[in-house]
Amino acid sequence: MPALDQFRGEVLRECSLQEWTGDDIANGMVAVGLTFDEGGFLVSNGLDENRIDVGPTGPRFRRVR
Repeated sequence: MPALDQFRGEVLRECSLQEWTGDDIANGMVAVGLTFDEGGFLVSNGLDENRIDVGPTGPRFRRVR
């Protein structure tokens, strides 16, 4: 996946769980966030397939502690 090439060879700095807090059918869905020195990406359930979003986590996700 070309969008993830920028992370090849980078050291993983953090792995986190992020919960979707939208008011839709996906409310409560948990995604995996991976953070590197050069940024990060989120792997989530796109309802019919996995979804990968590169860049900052959106405001509707909250970190699970």
